[in-house]
Amino acid sequence: GQHAGKPAIALSRPVMVAGSSTSVRIQLRSDSVSHNRSIFLRGVDGTYFRDLVSRTHTILNGRVAREGMLRSGDTITIGTFVFHYIEA
Repeated sequence: GQHAGKPAIALSRPVMVAGSSTSVRIQLRSDSVSHNRSIFLRGVDGTYFRDLVSRTHTILNGRVAREGMLRSGDTITIGTFVFHYIEA
């Protein structure tokens, strides 16, 4: 899509929120994305995500998911945005 090939987004902070609001760390400007869509929590055991009760859900590897641990190679879809998670 139109976002393909864009630079990677580093999950560099312990807590990061993705959504269409200008107050979130990962801004996804689209009508297909809720203001506060998903939260990513980075810890010693890896990166955990939780859908913040969005109207169109977060898709993990092709399935609707409320929450879960991310593994390298996972695909996360938020609205029209598709992300590929790679552990650093």
